Order: sequence, then structure tokens, then C-alpha cells
Amino acid sequence: MSEAMTLPPLGEAPAKRTPTVYFIDDSATMREVIKIAFRRENINVITCADAASALAQFEQNRPDVVITDVIMPIRTAIPSAAKSSRIPNTATHRSC
Repeated sequence: MSEAMTLPPLGEAPAKRTPTVYFIDDSATMREVIKIAFRRENINVITCADAASALAQFEQNRPDVVITDVIMPIRTAIPSAAKSSRIPNTATHRSC
């Protein structure tokens, strides 16, 4: 038995939104490698050398995802900001 799938007309397809990823790392080489890889996948990447400069940009360009180097100085700035509601609708996930 087969099921028919109804697709909306082409004119009604919702526009895809390009996600914004912040990549925060003190290594310029890592920032450049990640920027190239993500942009190939059509993802908007904003790279920052430290958490303070990323936080300063969050209001103009709200992140969908924030990726940080766990061995950076002031590495607690991002989780602290999320907890203080400075970044609305943000959940914190830590991974090793």
C-alpha cells in the first residue's frame, strides 16, 4: 500500500533562514578553518578571538549556536551570560 504525499505549491514554500554560528577561539588559524568549513555549508559564521567581543555583538547578530574553545581565558563568560538572560532563549550545553 502506498501513501500519497501532498506538497505545497512552489510559491508557498517557506523561506529558509540561514543559521548564525558564533565560533570563539583564541587561535586565528582555527577561526579561519571553521569559517571556511561552515560557509561551504551555507551557514553564517561570526568568529571572535574572545568571549567579550562575542558578547558585544550578540544584540546586533543573535546567535543560533555558540561554539567556544574550552581552554580559553574567561571561558565562563558565555554560560554566565546565558544564565543572566543577557542572551534571550539560550540554553547552555557543555561538552568535552
